[in-house]
Amino acid sequence: MTDKPNPAVATQELRRLLELLARQHNPAWRPGTRTIRLTDLMQDSALDLQDLSLQGAWLRGLDFSNLPGIPNLTGAHLLDTRGLAESPPTLPPHPVPLLPGTGHSDSVNHVIQLADGSLVSASGDQTLRRWSLDGTELACCTGHTGPVWHVIQLTDGTLVSASDDQTLRRWSLDGTELACCIGHSDWVWHVIQLADGSLVSASGDQTLRRWSPEGAALARCTGHTGPVNQVIQLTDGTLVSASNDRTLRRWSLDGTELACCTGHSDWV
Repeated sequence: MTDKPNPAVATQELRRLLELLARQHNPAWRPGTRTIRLTDLMQDSALDLQDLSLQGAWLRGLDFSNLPGIPNLTGAHLLDTRGLAESPPTLPPHPVPLLPGTGHSDSVNHVIQLADGSLVSASGDQTLRRWSLDGTELACCTGHTGPVWHVIQLTDGTLVSASDDQTLRRWSLDGTELACCIGHSDWVWHVIQLADGSLVSASGDQTLRRWSPEGAALARCTGHTGPVNQVIQLTDGTLVSASNDRTLRRWSLDGTELACCTGHSDWV
């Protein structure tokens, strides 16, 4: 077996590694949504362990016994909302956002191209960063207190981001925060702008919420029994959401449920 990596380095990376494994096994997984058996992760042929930050042979052995603060894990353990289960150790927090001009310090979860041709990235380091096509950092949006999962550009040119901190935030292109949508009780994974200019967010709290660009709550869609992963607007103006509860649901803009598509045997 390959030698273990340095214990200090391994301890610092362990939570992020296990979260990465869970997300590769199920892209909809986020802390607080469900548990996944480590044995399921190890048996998933789609996982390329050699590409991960810890050595594949050591990971397959699941021998964490000599790492400070880490229990001796076995395949029977569950991955819980903090990254480990049964006896979760104290693990380092997500990285503190770095200052503008220094680049991201954690995973980059989403990227879009803006109308002016520049790029905006959303990161686990709690920031959005705007870039020229030659790689120059143009702006940094700081204010989120959790990983940022999704970003869109609105028709007025401003940005809206969705985060683990349970909020949507609206930004100018220079990084100034313009508004904050507060109301969800779990991570916000996806956001869209509707034809009328309002916003709709999909959240781990099992709801969709509709907002004005200024942050006012306009409507709430309740009915899902699992985290909501995505939402779209149909040509007739209604909404359709996809959820871990194995359903699609269609909604009016006032939050009324109009239809439910059942038949899947796992998350949508």
